[in-house]
Amino acid sequence: MVRAPVRRGFYLVVRDKEERRLAIEGPMDDDRRWQSAIARTGEDGRKIKWELPEEPTRESVLAACKLKYPDYKVVATRSILRSRD
Repeated sequence: MVRAPVRRGFYLVVRDKEERRLAIEGPMDDDRRWQSAIARTGEDGRKIKWELPEEPTRESVLAACKLKYPDYKVVATRSILRSRD
């Protein structure tokens, strides 16, 4: 599978559907590490989703997320992918 070029300095929104939390990761140039980490959470039975928003800044991503997911709590970066004990 050929990977489409990814724009530089993008953001990734990571959502925990069970706990209704989301984190905005970035800016980044490569999301492969995140895709792998998110895939591993599925092995634990967690319902973690991700998306690449079009907004160019963290602030605009946050504003869009608050509109799209009003009942989600925004949490610190990398906190959703940490293991649950």
